[in-house]
Amino acid sequence: MRALPLLSLLLGSSLTVQALAANSSPEASEWLNKLARAEQQQSYQGSFVYERNGSFSSHDIWHRVQDGKVSERLLQLDGSAQEIVRVDGKVQCVSGNLVSSVSAAPDTAARVLDPLKLMSWYDLSVAGKSRVAGRDAVIVSLTPRDQHRYAFELHLDRRTGLPLRSLMLNDKGQLLERFQMTRLDTDAVPTDADLSAGASCRPSNRSPPAPPKALPGGVLTGCRRVSSWSTARCGATPSARVPSAA
Repeated sequence: MRALPLLSLLLGSSLTVQALAANSSPEASEWLNKLARAEQQQSYQGSFVYERNGSFSSHDIWHRVQDGKVSERLLQLDGSAQEIVRVDGKVQCVSGNLVSSVSAAPDTAARVLDPLKLMSWYDLSVAGKSRVAGRDAVIVSLTPRDQHRYAFELHLDRRTGLPLRSLMLNDKGQLLERFQMTRLDTDAVPTDADLSAGASCRPSNRSPPAPPKALPGGVLTGCRRVSSWSTARCGATPSARVPSAA
């Protein structure tokens, strides 16, 4: 399952961005702060599509914050069944092709990018407004400060700060990767039934590779939310701009 690498990265961190790159906008930084807090504070459910290298997939996601615990279920709707259920970032079960990846993967925490570091890699700016999945959004642009990283365009929900769309672009402005919500409900809290894994979901004691949340979930180390899930890593060296899903 490959999806929402970018989302996963930002949502994977609850840190506050306290420093700005010299050419970054304070307003853009505040929107990233809002995005970073959303995972720990906002329950939601919805659907999103993910496109990369000509491959297209659709997914459902349920995310609940309750009594200090963050529970999440991600289900791929196309092709063979692939599913991940996580609680407080720890994988509870996994199915489909992700099983082998999770069993061999190191701790997910190591892949979470400190938002503070983002400021040394990108110039941030508010580029305007848009409307995605019927919701008003603010567009935040992340322009790389060197040739080793890709550019990003984030469309963040004006009400909650959650990512509604993320675009990863090369140095010519060509689209490399797209994540986009097609439905987002922030009013209805996911139920226990919504978060219950399917019969094929295998228990796991390991954390998965940067999953497709991501926006999503998960947002940025290089590039994983949700992100996340295989993508380019914003913090990677030139030779590792597009690593495998790990």
